[in-house]
Amino acid sequence: MTPAEPLHLLKLGLFKYTIEGFCVALGYSPTSKSPPKILKDIDTWAQTVGRYLGHQSDRGLPHTYFPNGVTGGTKLAGHERNGVLLVLLLLCKLESSKALIRTKMTAIQLLGWIELLESLLTWRWWLMQPTLSMEKVTASQLCTNHHMELGCF
Repeated sequence: MTPAEPLHLLKLGLFKYTIEGFCVALGYSPTSKSPPKILKDIDTWAQTVGRYLGHQSDRGLPHTYFPNGVTGGTKLAGHERNGVLLVLLLLCKLESSKALIRTKMTAIQLLGWIELLESLLTWRWWLMQPTLSMEKVTASQLCTNHHMELGCF
């Protein structure tokens, strides 16, 4: 058993579908020609948060400023999607943007999204470790099963 390859499993797979699922939970319809107003508001909040996060010196943080927003999903490279998840997680936790999100989902649903976003970002961090012991890889099956219960897969 080997750990999953982060680029294809996470960044271009699960992260992409998580971002799309979050937008659908807020009222986006893939067949619609124009996104709902709440997604435009989320993009505005995301730009503000991304700008603030850009004023730090920690090189370990992902790219978080997206001038075209985070809900469109277009023109996002795989390595940028973890930054989008981080921004969405922060938006779910900030009181002002949380109030906006709560207009479209219940508190329980919001907590589920927070747990999912935190889990995916933690999983990505773990997979990016330079080395992983076989013991840890085998033990990760429990965590993978937990992700499946969250409805991530």
